Amino acid sequence: MFFLAANVREILNDLQLADSFFGIEMGINPTILEDDDKGRAYLRGAFLATGTIRDPESGKYQLEIFSVYQDHAEDLANLMRKFILDAKVIEHKNGAVTYLQKAEDIMDFLLVIGAMECKDVFEEIKIMRETRNDVNRANNAETANIAKTVTASMKTINNIIKIMDTVGLETLPIELQQVAKIRVENPDYSIQQIADHLEGTLTKSGVNHRLRKINKIADEL
Repeated sequence: MFFLAANVREILNDLQLADSFFGIEMGINPTILEDDDKGRAYLRGAFLATGTIRDPESGKYQLEIFSVYQDHAEDLANLMRKFILDAKVIEHKNGAVTYLQKAEDIMDFLLVIGAMECKDVFEEIKIMRETRNDVNRANNAETANIAKTVTASMKTINNIIKIMDTVGLETLPIELQQVAKIRVENPDYSIQQIADHLEGTLTKSGVNHRLRKINKIADEL
């Protein structure tokens, strides 16, 4: 029995899980908190034991390490902060959780514990997801701009047709006739394309000004 107790004491001491009175340590031994190499090794072991990372594909980044004791969770957070990581602690059922929520912190943590390949995989998924989102946003913006251009174009075309059916296009000043003809013949043209199609050096602002004049004339008919 004494041999068994001695072995238990020795194991707990080696793992630095017992104090001098053979009580169970609820926090992390100060010698680990003070030594960077030991700290890295401890974080690596803690993560392998009870750590999880949310799938970065979800877009909600989170790394968690579960602790039975609140003191241990707080010490883990302090240990992470030594490596410039924004660690936080939250109470959890049957214990507490030390967690990171920023993608950069999670990648840095993986570097701290020597998980280079995991860091690379995490970063690749993150970059691919962000790139995909950027492309989708750009496509949505382009689609919205196209829809806006088409709507404005159809309004002007309808007004030009109204002028043609009532007073005739030839009653307009020649510069308005030119813009009106290009707009009717090319409903998908942007303002810049209309400007490029005209002879001379008319700007987008100039084209817009003429189109507004045409719309105003039609509104007054």
